[in-house]
Amino acid sequence: MFKKELIVAIMVLTIVFGAFPVNAATPGEAKVFEDVKVGYWAKNSIDYVSSLGYINGYGNIFGINDPITEGQYIAILCRMLGYENQDPLTAEEPAKELGILKDGEAFNAKGNLKRSDMAVYTIRAFELLNPDITYPDYLEAYKGMVMDYKELDPNLQPMVLKCVEQGLINGTADGTFNPDGESIRAQAAAIIHRILSPVEREKVKPVFATPDYEFETLVNDKEVMQDYLSTVRIDRVVDGRIIWSNQREEWGTSGDYGTSLLAVYNNKESNKAAYNLLRAMVYDAVKNKNYVVACYNDNKVLGKLVYFKAYSTKNGGVKEAQTYQYQITFPLEPRVYFDGEFTTHDYKTIPDLQKEKTMYEWDIGVLYDFDNVLQANSFEDLIPGVDKYKASLKNAFLSMYGAKSGTALYEYTMSEYIKDQTAIAKDQKYYNESITTIEGIEVHNMNGTSTGIYFGTGPSK
Repeated sequence: MFKKELIVAIMVLTIVFGAFPVNAATPGEAKVFEDVKVGYWAKNSIDYVSSLGYINGYGNIFGINDPITEGQYIAILCRMLGYENQDPLTAEEPAKELGILKDGEAFNAKGNLKRSDMAVYTIRAFELLNPDITYPDYLEAYKGMVMDYKELDPNLQPMVLKCVEQGLINGTADGTFNPDGESIRAQAAAIIHRILSPVEREKVKPVFATPDYEFETLVNDKEVMQDYLSTVRIDRVVDGRIIWSNQREEWGTSGDYGTSLLAVYNNKESNKAAYNLLRAMVYDAVKNKNYVVACYNDNKVLGKLVYFKAYSTKNGGVKEAQTYQYQITFPLEPRVYFDGEFTTHDYKTIPDLQKEKTMYEWDIGVLYDFDNVLQANSFEDLIPGVDKYKASLKNAFLSMYGAKSGTALYEYTMSEYIKDQTAIAKDQKYYNESITTIEGIEVHNMNGTSTGIYFGTGPSK
């Protein structure tokens, strides 16, 4: 075991020469394990960490699904930080010398490692290897990506947020962190690989938009934006991210519940898509002198969702009257049964036909405003819509689906809209409940279930 003084020297070398363990500069040959097949999700990580000698198997078996003990994981971290040949049963002392374990913390070398403890040990080791690491001042907002964040121990919460932000640990399949869940050996290998490799961390990090700093400067100027955008529920827009605030927990109520990024359980690109959509709608609002409302709801019935509405006037947006030109809703988590039935905005709106989840819900009201009605000679003049709202709607599609798919979806929407408006002119109602595929994207029509054109679109292809 190295002396404490040598460890200090190692940390100095890390600062000077880069965040990489001294004894890991030259990986050896990866071991061959019978249970690590080609194509297994953690094979590259297992190969990497075994080549460094940090984690071994049982002869020719790695034990991919076996629980990993606290002692085993702590020993791996100690080896990574310079304590060669560290044994799981004697790893407590060097771990305390390094600061991976703190005095007074419970430690059970033979006990199975919980995800909560893995997060704590991981971030401490990571910060030892990266002493200059910094976190954004909106780190708290990452809590929106952890579905069970409110249930986590307060001391654990910042550790989890750091792990998520750095791409060290992601959530479980249901979007939760699951602090009491036990960790397995394959997961440990993957996390060690991420600690050592920025490339691996990038694969795990949440997806955000490419920052548009001109847009961010504009949208963060609340005095300028007051005529074009409701910023009540937007803390700020920074680094390709919308930092939301004052989420609604119940209809008609709101409060200061802190900042939040969007949940990514249902849609990994929700934050990226929201940023690009807001940018398109704000630029259109400034150009056309209309108004945008953006809101993040955390509702007990409908779950987590964010919506964007385009209004002809600021007054309409302030009142949030049902006179918007169009609305896009992002459902952020699966709906649950409510009073024996799914809520009206359930993803599986057409369960017999639908194959893809509904990622975005489009609600097209009227593509004209009151002034257009006064100027029209007949209702038929209003059917095609008004150029500025049509252009804004098209830009919304382009921002989320790109030029080719976005244009195709817009043209389809306008075709449906004209059918609907024509039916209204004849005192009829247009119905279309079907699945249509456009550029490989499922369109889940629900026309006739609400006013205007109402449908969902699946993920980008």
